[in-house]
Amino acid sequence: MMIETDVVASGTGAKRGSRASKPSRCAIEQNVLDSLVYRGMISLSDVSAAVDDSKDGSVDLETVLLDRYRVPKDALGSALSDYYQCPYLPYDERTIIDADLLKTLNLDYLKKNLWLPITRRGSLIDVLTIDPHDFDKSWDVRRTFPGMTIRYAVGLRRDIEQFLHLAKGQGTSGSIGAILGELVNEIHLEPAIDSVSGGIDESD
Repeated sequence: MMIETDVVASGTGAKRGSRASKPSRCAIEQNVLDSLVYRGMISLSDVSAAVDDSKDGSVDLETVLLDRYRVPKDALGSALSDYYQCPYLPYDERTIIDADLLKTLNLDYLKKNLWLPITRRGSLIDVLTIDPHDFDKSWDVRRTFPGMTIRYAVGLRRDIEQFLHLAKGQGTSGSIGAILGELVNEIHLEPAIDSVSGGIDESD
């Protein structure tokens, strides 16, 4: 799952600011579940069952919703997009990941932390992440790309894992281009970061 946020990254020596309070993962999930119920994507009884199914930790809630209760991916992504007030970026096999952005990053680390730089246009980098409000992930992104403006989109766990698998298959040596222009247009990630619909600005 993913959010879009605009962040002006500072140098690696910058100190971490005080942690802003944010909703717990349970609160975020409940908000998204309420949205899915409201849209008629799942019943209240199935929501309760899905939460119970995921409590033992053997399978995450996203997987339960998608695979056991057949919640459409686009519906779940849309609910996340509404919650985070940013675009949802689904997996698309036509995407070509910009390998230059991955040169200093370990794919196993990215898979564990569930974020991925997608493309760069000038000083603007689009980053896909499961939780754009996660302070630690945001700090890691800014430390990795100091001085760049970071723009987030929210994505599903399985989509991010597929993107990472795609990047691994494409290889990480040399520049292999950027995300296809048509996909960028489809998800409306325009380079104008001061757009009302562009996302949330954060500065150190």
